Amino acid sequence: MIGGLAQGQPNSVGAVLFGPRGNGKTVLLNAAVSDAQSQHGIDVVSFTPTTCPTEERLSVRLLEGFEAPQSLSHTVRGGGGVGVAKGQVSRTRTTNLPSPSVTYAMVERIKRTGKPLVIAVDEAHRLQPNVGEALLNAVQEANGQQNAAIALLAGTPDLIDHIGRMNATFFLHRLGDCLLPMGRISDDAALRAVAEPLRNADLTVTRQAEQAIIELCAGYPYFTQVLGRTITESPELSVGCPIPLGNPDDAAHLATRDRFLVRRKKHYRRVWSDLRVGKLVSCGYMLGKVLKASSGGRMRVDQVERALETGLTHLYEKTSQPPDLDEAKQSLKRLGLLWDPEDTGASYELGIPSFFGFLTRQVSQLQPELAARLDAELPGTP
Repeated sequence: MIGGLAQGQPNSVGAVLFGPRGNGKTVLLNAAVSDAQSQHGIDVVSFTPTTCPTEERLSVRLLEGFEAPQSLSHTVRGGGGVGVAKGQVSRTRTTNLPSPSVTYAMVERIKRTGKPLVIAVDEAHRLQPNVGEALLNAVQEANGQQNAAIALLAGTPDLIDHIGRMNATFFLHRLGDCLLPMGRISDDAALRAVAEPLRNADLTVTRQAEQAIIELCAGYPYFTQVLGRTITESPELSVGCPIPLGNPDDAAHLATRDRFLVRRKKHYRRVWSDLRVGKLVSCGYMLGKVLKASSGGRMRVDQVERALETGLTHLYEKTSQPPDLDEAKQSLKRLGLLWDPEDTGASYELGIPSFFGFLTRQVSQLQPELAARLDAELPGTP
């Protein structure tokens, strides 16, 4: 896709990377941006929804560093907002002059640079719908005017539904094979992600270490990054020697493992905090129980809905305004904990399966009576 764009003939309007948090979407997005810039000389504009909350801010972002359109060449000093100054786009107090449309700003940028354009948006599930609609319409219109541009969007499983809320399903229909779900990885992929860079650095990865890598990562891409960093930061590491992992009788192995487990638990606690804020701890507890009783790591829609209904009936949090079933499901999707990577509409996976063991222990320890009530109402999983 990037190669075609470099030739001015993109074979897609972009790509959408979607999946639970920690599955490498941002890493892959950054790699695509780096490849576009360094290998193909393509112009890139990267932003997050917080930096461009409005269409005006997005237009300004697209024209940063360039001479402003003549119709907007007017400056009013002394304010703190984002405005258009004569000769360049800068931070000034805005006036009643109209700001350029996102489409105009995009086409203008492409014409001035003389290069194809990549728009890269991380956390795209947080885009304001009108901003997302303006952006994706602009990409389509720019290409229609023979100005090559693509949009690369990365976000949680809710991103697909969110693009629908942008009135931009046309964008999804034109992606072809560039609609990319990113979830759990195989044991072999997790092993390669950790072991190959270590071996390339002249470090030895034993069979025992390989088994430890597979066990600790549990198919979750983010943990391959955490484990790799933990190993390379280990004071026991020595070039030409086995990595300090894999021998349960070795103190260095235990020290490396313990450092990784501390970091993994820190990640779990962030997810736990998100669930508590959303009043979804009991729902998460029930999903973990259903997952344990299911086969193949997938749960039918009816199993998921019964689990959520039970969790909403016996809340962990004290509140007078519990979420309803649809709100709970959407919140879990936004958090990346519940998703359907194959888009079947018939079953779901849990985004971070190993987290739910931590969640079960937390609830059992902190509110054992609640855990007992939830266990007693565990939906059947025939």
